[in-house]
Amino acid sequence: MEMSEKQKSSPWGLLIIVLILATAPPAALFKIASVQTTMMNALGLTATQVGLLSSSFSLASVVMAIPGGIIAAKFGNWKTGLLSFLAVMVGGSIGVFFSGLSLLILARVIEGVGQVLIGLVGPSVISQAFAPEKRGKAMGVFMTYMSIASVMAYNIFPRIARSSGWKGTWVFTTLFALACLLVWALLKKPITSTEVTASNDEPQVRLTDVVKNKSVWLISLQVTFCTIAFQGVFLFMSNYLVTVRGMEEAAAGSLCSISGTIGILGSILSGTISDKLNTRKWIILFLALVCGAHYILPPMWPTQVFFAYIFIFGLLGNGITPVAFTGVTEVVSSPRLAGVAVAMVTLMMNLGILLSTPIFGMILDSSSWQTAYICMGVISMLGGALVLLCKNLK
Repeated sequence: MEMSEKQKSSPWGLLIIVLILATAPPAALFKIASVQTTMMNALGLTATQVGLLSSSFSLASVVMAIPGGIIAAKFGNWKTGLLSFLAVMVGGSIGVFFSGLSLLILARVIEGVGQVLIGLVGPSVISQAFAPEKRGKAMGVFMTYMSIASVMAYNIFPRIARSSGWKGTWVFTTLFALACLLVWALLKKPITSTEVTASNDEPQVRLTDVVKNKSVWLISLQVTFCTIAFQGVFLFMSNYLVTVRGMEEAAAGSLCSISGTIGILGSILSGTISDKLNTRKWIILFLALVCGAHYILPPMWPTQVFFAYIFIFGLLGNGITPVAFTGVTEVVSSPRLAGVAVAMVTLMMNLGILLSTPIFGMILDSSSWQTAYICMGVISMLGGALVLLCKNLK
């Protein structure tokens, strides 16, 4: 591994550029939730249908997480990044020209391929460009790309939809992905210069070893449960504020963006605290339990101070997954297994995103907002309890 000579240039500069470009796929994810009521009114969708449309983005992520890791290992980070942005462009273009629910779901699945690929490329670049003692902090910084994308989506997309309709958001994400593709194409040398070649049989060996690791499965399931709860509450929050609290959609979107803004701090802070206290298990458990209680509270929270609810929601909820990602790399028998362990957690995280809005939507259609929020709280707490069974997690 000839890394010392290759990393003379600052890896932090490369990370910041990769972080900015990586926001394109999740921006496509949040374009449904941020203008949810506009799409429901324009297309006559039920809560269950718009939930399916929102979460179908993650279907490809569930299917492609492990194969995506193998693709990245085979073609390298630079080519995989190109494929990521191309997928977002193709999926977005379908939504620009077609309005049928089936085709929109297909478009979302294609965009989801872009999400899973960039989600694997980022950690791979970090693991190869940074020294081991700096990778934890670098991972915490990169994991804010989802929060940054949500801030952009909830502040920009409702305003685009107000002037250009919901299709305007699809045009925006397609053009944004094109711009990111062009910039990424210019990064071939700095990205490929950090890459470390692996033996030809390594991906298969890694997958076998990780699949047999009980701790990896427990952490992965914990992430699934906590993601269902967090994303279910978050992706319906704008809808709740518009339909129940009577807010204008753009105002609701700006309010929801607080979660992403403070989530940037929450992601980095949770990782830093877990390092200082030298524990992953108890940080995850604490956050999952407190978040579970917090998810139940929206119907009881006064409208005039709802920003405080979303502030706490973003600060705590965004801190769970980065700690879990760090923890899963520490329960495998060799550092060489960390990449596929992360891919496993990524798969289960995306499964949680896929299930979150249909579950929340079906509960809402059949019962009430209060019942849906209670269910999300219970799911979060159950997820946190799973780490108690993980003996190898410190």
